[in-house]
Amino acid sequence: AAANIPGLMLSTWYVATMLQLAEAPVARKVEATTIAMIAVHTAAGLVCGFFLSSRAAMVSLYGVVSNMILILYYGAPLSSISTVLRTRSNKSIYMATVLVNGINGIFWSMYALAIKDIYVLLPNAVGAVLASIQAALYMVFRKST
Repeated sequence: AAANIPGLMLSTWYVATMLQLAEAPVARKVEATTIAMIAVHTAAGLVCGFFLSSRAAMVSLYGVVSNMILILYYGAPLSSISTVLRTRSNKSIYMATVLVNGINGIFWSMYALAIKDIYVLLPNAVGAVLASIQAALYMVFRKST
């Protein structure tokens, strides 16, 4: 709670601030995504509270939920990769985010290897690979911007 409550508060503030600055179509997509995430976590919390009796089952459920969200997060650049390949331009790639995501995926993958946890390794390795692909595409199509 000490780590997650401040993060929840800050992320709520980030979203609320961004919604005020975003164009309407983007704001609606962010609102829909935010509501979907709230619904997923509420449903998981209700299942844990009312239907699962063991701590192991609760941990497993939240592990699956977290990994699904992580896969969606790391998979988000697939549309950018498609755009780059279609337009032959790297304008849709924001390298700062690519680098941070790549480093994050690499470090979590190294940790997963150290503790021998395939469930942590798989989504983070996918994230590191997707970041590498984006970085490569950024370099290949850098002359077009």
